[in-house]
Amino acid sequence: MLYPFPKIPRSKLLRIGGVLVFVLLLFFLLSQYAAHVMKNEIVAALGPESEIASISVGLGNVEIKGLTIHAKNGEEGKPRRAPWPSAEYLRAERIVIRPALLSLLSSEIRCHSVLIEKAYLSVLRAHNGKMRILPTLTEKKTDSPEKENGAPPRLFIGEIRLVDSALDFFDATVRQPALKLRVEPLNARVESLRPLELTGMSALNVEGTLKGERSAKAEQTNANDGAFQVQGKMELASKESDLKIRMSGVRLAVLQDYLRDAANMGIQRGTLSLDMHSVVKNGQLNAPGTVVLKNLRLSGAPVLGQAQNAALSAIQDDKGEIRIPFVLSGNVDSPSFSLNKSIVTHIGGAITEKLSGGLKSVGELGKKSVDAVSNLFSSDSNSKPKKKR
Repeated sequence: MLYPFPKIPRSKLLRIGGVLVFVLLLFFLLSQYAAHVMKNEIVAALGPESEIASISVGLGNVEIKGLTIHAKNGEEGKPRRAPWPSAEYLRAERIVIRPALLSLLSSEIRCHSVLIEKAYLSVLRAHNGKMRILPTLTEKKTDSPEKENGAPPRLFIGEIRLVDSALDFFDATVRQPALKLRVEPLNARVESLRPLELTGMSALNVEGTLKGERSAKAEQTNANDGAFQVQGKMELASKESDLKIRMSGVRLAVLQDYLRDAANMGIQRGTLSLDMHSVVKNGQLNAPGTVVLKNLRLSGAPVLGQAQNAALSAIQDDKGEIRIPFVLSGNVDSPSFSLNKSIVTHIGGAITEKLSGGLKSVGELGKKSVDAVSNLFSSDSNSKPKKKR
């Protein structure tokens, strides 16, 4: 038996409709207010070194187009640091920020997500080992006592995604001017980030391609490029982390500035692959892993160089690989600790051990080959950055 749908008085329908319109209007106003608040915070935070082609407020989001933060190389009346090796700290075609509306009523501003498309980022590892990223934002100092005594603002971002981007990593610890390593394309995803306090574990997934030097024959191919991936979680404030790091097919010639004696004996060819599980807890690093050197060939003096390459061929397997297991450990807070020097030292020690075992009967030339390769892959903790010739 069907019951007739009860009739609702017209006045009641109008009241319900009015409530719905009011709720929708309130939602729209809150979203616009949240977006405008976020817009003002962005403009104030970026500072005078930034340029923005356009910034618009949508339904619950802020869209930025054509963002550029120019590199700042000293101020009047202040000691001038070494110039930044790139013209820009950051450049992005498009950024979309989605704030959480209800967070406006709390003491913490929360963003659901930040999407960054087609960006360029420059990162500098200074000669003292300090990593510098967006220094005009991350190295700001408060100017007034009131700001110093006041509680800093709190900001939480649920997800940051970096899409189809590029990164230039400049390393001033190995040479002057700084060594430049190009990563392109670069895609990354970070979850649960507090960019001001840097506390709490953040999930991390980064994938990219390390560019090798281009030749005329390889200009249209990816033959000189190597892939890498970093996946896991980390807390920036304490440096505690649990990361799986993989590199595949990276040309050793691109990395030879990290080798001690590359000026006298360089790498003619060869690739490096790395698989490492790095854990940092209470400042202590424990990172077991494996390095694979493939088709390694050195360049040097004709006679000695031939002996070295013959020796290296003797310790390679049928795939042309030298497989080196290792375990890295140390105090990451110690000024003398260097991850790249630790890896190079382990590689050199393993190769030297293999070569020494296979060249006992070769005589003086074999001994010189072992010493030369050992010196190339050794680490000098007191060495200063090399000057590029």
